[in-house]
Amino acid sequence: MQGEVAMTVLTSIAQQESESISTNVKMGLKMNMKRGELVGFQGCLSYDYDKETKELIVNKEEAEVVRFIFDSYNQGKGARLIGNELKVKGYKTKRGSTNWPDRTIRGIFRVEDKIKKLIDLHLDGAIDRENYDNNLLELNTDKERLIKKTNELSLTANEEKEMKARL
Repeated sequence: MQGEVAMTVLTSIAQQESESISTNVKMGLKMNMKRGELVGFQGCLSYDYDKETKELIVNKEEAEVVRFIFDSYNQGKGARLIGNELKVKGYKTKRGSTNWPDRTIRGIFRVEDKIKKLIDLHLDGAIDRENYDNNLLELNTDKERLIKKTNELSLTANEEKEMKARL
């Protein structure tokens, strides 16, 4: 009986400590966000993070890879074929690998996939019209933002090509 009481007390203390740590970590993350620091940024192809200015900077070499992936996808090529072409061309991932797994290529198009899944959920009656509309609006906003960024990268690349041609 004493062993069970002791175990209950120790378990309660451990639970309280776990909750305390969780609260401290969340508070730290919120403070970092308020200071404008990126939280959990593992790297994004075509962008580098400058810790001093706390800004994302376009990586022009990697932007070329992203444009190639989008162009290939728009031509109807699948993830495996695009990955093989990237490997043959010697393009590297954000982590420096020349292997381009299908999931890496598909991750670039996940907003499109989310929209398709949302439509399927709505058609199957799994979500109501209000949730469907709210989620679709959010996903379309994300999609527009990504298209805008892609266009900005294209403009940057074209400006760079024109500058090189002038020189």
